[in-house]
Amino acid sequence: MKKVSVLVTGGCGFVGKEVVKQLLEKGYFVLVVDDFSNSTPLDESDSLKVINHDLTNAEGLLKIFKGVRYCIHLAARVGGVNYMSSAQSEILRDNILIDSNVISVVSQIGAKIVYASTVIVYDQSKDIPYKEDQKSIPPPQSDYGFSKLIGERLCQSYAKGKGLEFAIARIFNVYGINPNNIPEEKLHVIPDLIRKISKMGKLQLIGGGRQTRTFVHVSDVASALILMMESRFANGEIFNVASEEKYQILELAKIIWRLLGRTDDFSVNEVPAFEEDILKSTADISKIRRLLNWKPKQTMEKNIPEIVAWYRQVL
Repeated sequence: MKKVSVLVTGGCGFVGKEVVKQLLEKGYFVLVVDDFSNSTPLDESDSLKVINHDLTNAEGLLKIFKGVRYCIHLAARVGGVNYMSSAQSEILRDNILIDSNVISVVSQIGAKIVYASTVIVYDQSKDIPYKEDQKSIPPPQSDYGFSKLIGERLCQSYAKGKGLEFAIARIFNVYGINPNNIPEEKLHVIPDLIRKISKMGKLQLIGGGRQTRTFVHVSDVASALILMMESRFANGEIFNVASEEKYQILELAKIIWRLLGRTDDFSVNEVPAFEEDILKSTADISKIRRLLNWKPKQTMEKNIPEIVAWYRQVL
């Protein structure tokens, strides 16, 4: 019996590798399309094919995507807060091109797409915790958030005009062990804190670390995306993908400080916050619990010691 084919764009990235791993465990044939700009290739097998392609280029995509039943679309220009602030024009331009190309081709081949959006689409919303059913979301200040909101609208427009099957995941702050070698400017908050605290000296924190974030483990994100792909109850819906664990960045820094064995007194230098930074970001995940019976299995308390131990060896 022929295996069902799933395309994972950005499948060699942080979230992508975990999605591919779980898909293979479930018996799917997986096609990965990645340009390796933030990742290293996966080893191919009878159930896994990897294609090097920059998705800002639409040439040849119809041939590459042919025969795919599902697409989990993760490919995007993304990184930590420093990169997101300094490379906004590149992020906006490339993400719109990537999404336009991928969504158009997925629609043409009659596949279902699970679109990876972001918590940052809410960055101007005053309704906290964030809920998917807000009547209107103010345009995000961040160009990354704005590009993802455009991607969401593209999915909805293709559904109305072309019959595209879709589901949208607004993913909150993902953490876990990332096997890829990421440049410093693209590190997300936890590896960036580990890097800074490992260097000794006084810790510099953007905005003094007063930001509150909802985190979600990479394995939980992957399981949610695959469930959205498989479930008919996800069709046409938007879901927050998050845990209910809330941490202030300053609190996380203290935990990592202790786990790294620093014996000097904890102290912080405040660095001015970026204009696009969000002070408080928390999630309502009641919708994904109710419609898909999904809930996160991992906790920060359980995983952070292993994550710190791993990153201190590679950063």
